Amino acid sequence: MPEFCSRDVVAVAVELVRANAGDLMRVVVCSAYFPHEEENLLPPGPLDRLIRHCQKDGLPLIVGCDANAHHAVWGSTDINNRGRKLLEYLVATDLEILNRGGEPTFQTAVRSEVLDLTFCSRSLVGSVVDWRVSQEPSLSDHKQIVFGLANMKPEVIRCRNPRKTTFGQQLAKNLEGFPRRPLEGFLMKSSYEASCPEKTVGSNRKVSWWGPELQNLRAEARRAWNRARNTGRQSDWNLYRRSQKAYRDSILQVTLPN
Repeated sequence: MPEFCSRDVVAVAVELVRANAGDLMRVVVCSAYFPHEEENLLPPGPLDRLIRHCQKDGLPLIVGCDANAHHAVWGSTDINNRGRKLLEYLVATDLEILNRGGEPTFQTAVRSEVLDLTFCSRSLVGSVVDWRVSQEPSLSDHKQIVFGLANMKPEVIRCRNPRKTTFGQQLAKNLEGFPRRPLEGFLMKSSYEASCPEKTVGSNRKVSWWGPELQNLRAEARRAWNRARNTGRQSDWNLYRRSQKAYRDSILQVTLPN
């Protein structure tokens, strides 16, 4: 949805299948960053327009954001002016905050706080399950937030692969006994469909760039993170920073084009 995207906001519309009804449901998913210097624009303009668009058209919306705003409602240790303004905005919409508990979403050697919010349309609240702050090392000072959508799954895509077909053989077989030309179009189509059946396009293929080296670097970062979090020592935080940087740099090296 490029009309609602900017440097700090990205929004996409996805088609999900409701398991119970079997019909398609269009859901808008958004990731946003709220800049410190724009205190009077909470949320940022593009996100505000997206929220109003979804409410007007009845589109379910899920937003994950680095709000840089403190409020006890979403688990922060204090309340600041940004938090008050953002909460006032949210209660005037149909959006519900999904954060649970006070597990910090941002943590460094000297600070930990809940700065990241997840909120969604009221119609989706009952479908969001297992919201939590992950302890898996991320590539930044912000932790990963994960959750699931109950009774929903991605739309199944089916297609034919013409490269994997015995079309010629199938057509020759079907043409036997049918000399009249008017039937050729029908026979060609039926032969193609018989020799090249539709197959479900899988989306769980392993990424080609992931390997043992990255697996080991992630494990090292995880151990360093747990140690730094438990001891609080600056030396352990420095070790975690080095492990995190090595992991991040290695991912960039194998995923970005030369």
